[in-house]
Amino acid sequence: MSPDAVQTDKVRDEKETKPRRKSWMEFVSRRQMLLALALLLVAIAGLCWISGLSNILRPLPPPTATRTPLPTFTPRPTVTLTMTPTPTATATPEPQVMPGVQVTVSGTVGQNLRLRAGPGLTQETLSILEEGTRLTVLEGSEAADGYEWWKVRTDDGQEGWVAGNWLIPVVP
Repeated sequence: MSPDAVQTDKVRDEKETKPRRKSWMEFVSRRQMLLALALLLVAIAGLCWISGLSNILRPLPPPTATRTPLPTFTPRPTVTLTMTPTPTATATPEPQVMPGVQVTVSGTVGQNLRLRAGPGLTQETLSILEEGTRLTVLEGSEAADGYEWWKVRTDDGQEGWVAGNWLIPVVP
């Protein structure tokens, strides 16, 4: 044997006796690598979907053409002068709450109206008047406790005082 051959055999023997370090690629099979890559892609897609990034990256729809109609001729109206008589205004007096007027209870929103012994919130309650009750105004008005009070009579003859905020005159 030649000295070079002996040297080559010696190097070969050293290589065979030395433990060789394996790389991480040798421990992982091709199938495992593909599975790991697929899981990584699914995780990235899920993060994009959760964060709303997928909506931002979605392409816009293509623009669509819209037809604009051409202007058409519109004839102008002709002016015709016609004399019409001017109506004369006749003053229609608005009904008001005053002695001698018929009124109804209105606007209590289910709370009803108290018929009291005198003008004021501290006066004794004689009766409770429901929405729509008709009354005849006898006297008034007197101011007390922030209201205008009117003396009234019910259809059954009971007399007392009520706050005018919930009285509406009956139009004859």
